[in-house]
Amino acid sequence: MKNGLLFIEDEEEIRELIVERLQDDGFDGQIFEASDPVKGLDLFHHHKDEIAYVICDYYLPIQNGNDLCKMIKDNSSGVKIICLTGDTTVTLENHKGEVDLVLYKPEGIDELYRQLKG
Repeated sequence: MKNGLLFIEDEEEIRELIVERLQDDGFDGQIFEASDPVKGLDLFHHHKDEIAYVICDYYLPIQNGNDLCKMIKDNSSGVKIICLTGDTTVTLENHKGEVDLVLYKPEGIDELYRQLKG
């Protein structure tokens, strides 16, 4: 059963905070972490049979998070992709097909936890 999560976020403090809270709240899947799209895509390919969720920052070094999400979605349409961004101009309407949900930092972080507890 797929219940793992891949979290791609270049800001280490944000990544650590969210991962810690997910673990404290009882998220029972394995959490894979990456600080950039290259590492994230590599982790996804190595663990795609375990990953049910991808949480991805929109602005990442090397490559735009949206492009990364599209690459993942093209290879595994069953994965739920959540874009977590501080930029309110990034909307789901502009990125349908690449992401399933857009949440805004910091207020959307609580909604992220609710989505993952599902």
